[in-house]
Amino acid sequence: MPENSSLLTALRQSAVHLTEKIGARPAGSPAERQTQQWLAEQLGGLGYRCEWQEFTFAPLPAFFPYYSLGAIWLIAAVWLLPGFAWLAVAAPLWVGLLPYFRLWLQYRLPCTARSQNLLGLPAGSKAEELRLLLVAHVDTARALPYVEGPLYALRRQWYAVLSRAGWMTAFFGALAVLQMPLPPILLSVLRVLISVVGLAYIGLDYYDQRGSDGAFTRGANDNASGVAVLLETARWLADKPHLHPRVGFLFTGAEEAGLFGARQAALQLKRLAKTLSVLSVDMVGSGENLRIYHAELGLKPLLTDSTLNSQLQAADLHASPYLARRRSGDFAPFVRAGFRATGIESSGTPAFWRAYHTLRDDLSLLDAQRMAQTCLTLQRWIENHFQP
Repeated sequence: MPENSSLLTALRQSAVHLTEKIGARPAGSPAERQTQQWLAEQLGGLGYRCEWQEFTFAPLPAFFPYYSLGAIWLIAAVWLLPGFAWLAVAAPLWVGLLPYFRLWLQYRLPCTARSQNLLGLPAGSKAEELRLLLVAHVDTARALPYVEGPLYALRRQWYAVLSRAGWMTAFFGALAVLQMPLPPILLSVLRVLISVVGLAYIGLDYYDQRGSDGAFTRGANDNASGVAVLLETARWLADKPHLHPRVGFLFTGAEEAGLFGARQAALQLKRLAKTLSVLSVDMVGSGENLRIYHAELGLKPLLTDSTLNSQLQAADLHASPYLARRRSGDFAPFVRAGFRATGIESSGTPAFWRAYHTLRDDLSLLDAQRMAQTCLTLQRWIENHFQP
């Protein structure tokens, strides 16, 4: 019990330092660098050798209206029926491609900002000797306005509503392609309905991106929790000479801007893809149980490593598989680069999910016991990973 008490205290202290003393940590900011310098000092004191991975990235514009593009397409499609039926038929495909289009466009914006990753290696070892790499991002997100009630429900369900509207639009487009008559009253109802839905989401998109005047969250759960857990895992490993040389720690920058730090690390470490397994630890300070990313769903699902998932499940029997929709994490660039990789997060409480990416993601939402349980899961997982 004293050891557990010490762990809880250390986790709280790290979370307080990151959330209160440093505060918001936007990608590419002095606060993001300050966080990683603090982590370098902590790791150095534990006997780790630190390497820096500098990179440039494309900062998010003040307004990046890719969600609105889906709504604009739907509105144009119904008002141009039946003359341009192909716009309506292609509506579900366009809505489904929006997340990919966002990344495609963002990775082609000018890389005018600088960030960095911090790689912690066991003293006297090289990256080539690592077998496990634990990853957590240090930056925080641009804040969404905090909302309750119907507006929160609308925000949570926007993609499902747009998808249904897209399929409805496609149905009428198919009728037009087949040269079947469209009753004028039905077409008028469709146009009004789709226009109302589309304009509502254009307004919500603008409000989400501009409603907090460019403020950034302090990121207690997202992701001071993951950073604190990795730091304590590094402390635990420092006293395990049979495990210590084979486990490294990566603290990434610019995750919230588009997973830029993880992309850079996956590129720099790609030579190790056949021997290095990667685990992303993100938002592990709220909720009852852990969730293990099994896939990132979409038109082209991204599957994480099934062996790592099974090992994590064995280390925490209460963990559950998670199929992500529209959200990703630092594991994704490593999977795409050919690494055996996966990610974990906690289930989160209703209070946290309402506060997700808002200014209310603060210390009041953190549960040190949940973070401690994550630490213990990682300890069991690491020990089992290296069993003969």
